[in-house]
Amino acid sequence: MTMRTTWKELQTGLEVTTGHHYVITVHGPHIDAFGTVDLTFHSESAVVLPAPSGALPNDPQGELSSLAVLAQVLAHAEQTTDALLIVGHTDTTGRGNSNLDLSEQRCKSALYLLRGDRNPWAELAHAHHADEDVPHILRWAAIRHGFTCDPTHFSSEDNPVQRALDMFRSEYRTHVDSKFITTGDLSTADWAVFFELYQTTIAGVLGFDDGGLDTLRGALKFAEPEFLACGEHWPIDGSGKDDVASRENRRVEFLFVAEDEVSKIIEGDPPGSPVYGKPSRYYIRHRTTFPISSFDPSKTNIQR
Repeated sequence: MTMRTTWKELQTGLEVTTGHHYVITVHGPHIDAFGTVDLTFHSESAVVLPAPSGALPNDPQGELSSLAVLAQVLAHAEQTTDALLIVGHTDTTGRGNSNLDLSEQRCKSALYLLRGDRNPWAELAHAHHADEDVPHILRWAAIRHGFTCDPTHFSSEDNPVQRALDMFRSEYRTHVDSKFITTGDLSTADWAVFFELYQTTIAGVLGFDDGGLDTLRGALKFAEPEFLACGEHWPIDGSGKDDVASRENRRVEFLFVAEDEVSKIIEGDPPGSPVYGKPSRYYIRHRTTFPISSFDPSKTNIQR
């Protein structure tokens, strides 16, 4: 005989008839998971990259994976009563305690982007970015939104990244916000403008103007606490090995979970073990991001 049950039912006991052979299938509580390797970071950085950390494609309709994940999370929040728990991870380079702190900063970076908290995100990004982040974002802004700020176009100059940043500032001030007046070294004001560019792109992915995101944010119901920092405990790539630098492992995941399950996940030791340990307590439904082919940069108010 076959029986289907859940972990919760097992805790209270099952009634069976003696003298029979049973095959019992146990289904854990479900989790809808978004993110995985699509929401990525440079090594030692807490800045969510707008596109994969490898080379950016030249096709403006190409992959927008990180921002597509955020858009999908906002859209899914309208369709569920589950709470959203943000989970941060690192690769296995660096020391354990510092990686735990870094994974927390990555959670906060994603949280601020979802909430629309520009100033906290800009401050965090300025304090916890890697050197590679700025040229990556500037090249993305050039490819996706038509700014003349691709650092590779200024490679013959002494400081191509600064030259590209100055071009971005000038064009943003001319075509988007005349009050944006910033010069010199990179500042939190630059990160605040990058944040606006991210938000406009997320809105464009969803087919909204910028104001449309506020409606979706109203449906977000965060877990308490809102995030869980897992450090290097649950790598996808090179499991069981130390000192592995991996883009796949530098990630944030978004878990939609029943509110009464949040405390069970948070209390795991090491952090995240009820979800990522073997066997997992949960039935995890990995959600893929929707196609981005319909995204038209010309529909955003930043395209010139």
